[in-house]
Amino acid sequence: MQNKKLLNKHLILLGFVLSSPVLAQSGASKADVFNSGLESTLKNAGIDELSLTIGAKLGSLDSRTDKGTVYETNMNVELEAEVFEHVDFNFDGGFKYQTGNSSTQETGRIRTYKPKFSYKHGYFSYKMFNFAKISAGALKNSTNSTYISPFVNGGNSFLGVREMLLTKVGNFYFRLQATQAQPQNALLRETFNIDDNGDPQFFNESVDITYLTRGFKVYGAAGTYRYKNLSADIADNDYFWGNSVSKGATPDQSLYLYDFTGMYANAGIEFGIGNDRIRLKGAYVKNTESAVPDDKNTGFAYVAAYETKISDKKVTFEALGFENQADTAPAFYRGTQLANDYKGYQVGIKLENKKGFKTEINYMNRTVLGNTDSVYLIDGYSDEQVYTISLRKEYDIL
Repeated sequence: MQNKKLLNKHLILLGFVLSSPVLAQSGASKADVFNSGLESTLKNAGIDELSLTIGAKLGSLDSRTDKGTVYETNMNVELEAEVFEHVDFNFDGGFKYQTGNSSTQETGRIRTYKPKFSYKHGYFSYKMFNFAKISAGALKNSTNSTYISPFVNGGNSFLGVREMLLTKVGNFYFRLQATQAQPQNALLRETFNIDDNGDPQFFNESVDITYLTRGFKVYGAAGTYRYKNLSADIADNDYFWGNSVSKGATPDQSLYLYDFTGMYANAGIEFGIGNDRIRLKGAYVKNTESAVPDDKNTGFAYVAAYETKISDKKVTFEALGFENQADTAPAFYRGTQLANDYKGYQVGIKLENKKGFKTEINYMNRTVLGNTDSVYLIDGYSDEQVYTISLRKEYDIL
């Protein structure tokens, strides 16, 4: 009965998402008047951009050792506001309601789901002159940023400071950035009940160059990274997720076998063919610590996407291939599908209409590489198949 009630809540929210375009059309004249006054009020308050996203998601994991299903509904707010002259505040977060089930042969991989507040980032930026910017807070680490590595810190916001120098010469854009942060992963900490106390540190420097014209973009980025002072509890967790770890009798006695210091590179190109667009990109990472074996220190990924229009909908087909060896970076601090000690591929399709309604379907197949210094040796994880479908409705309020 309890599961039925939970499912009904998701169906109600999903129904709201599906019906929202219709609701938005009814009473349009009244909404226009209200929105005009709201827009003026928000701009007077210093808010430059504001959007609301309502979504629902279903995910399923299937393997010989692990199985699970999660249902999720969420409401998210993204805003950019000028707090003081030259000082902006950027935020992306909201409320996430999850329920699901999980079964595994290892207790360290059991997931728990519950309602939670979540955020992607929330930081202040101070702009100096026309070429420098300092950001502080929960920094944005989206892999859509050319200088962020999906293997190193992509997907999860880190608390810290990021300095940037930016300049433009013709159609070329140059950027230097340096980040000093305390890594974190609030989602995994709550999902797996991890105690991540301690003083972990993350350092990152990079340079990236973009050539941009109308209808054409090409970019490249190169950077270095270092993780320091990682806690024993995090090492104990990552023993179950592919990293090489000396497992202690208790979590506070576990430790990583290797340090995480290395370099990465990203590159991509985007161009149009008629009304269609093609995107090609790749990422590479290597842990350059001399003690790390050659079969555990490297990762690479490549993505191809084709975007077209069918009727009034924008349709994107995307394919991903990757290999991420065991010790490129600590598994806990990343938020992407590029799991350590796995190689695999993902295919997906995304549909989006002009009213901000998006549907995305993905299938991923991951194959274990087989790190004997992780729980894999005692049959702790196996080849996986992951299915996800998500629905989102976005409202651009400002």
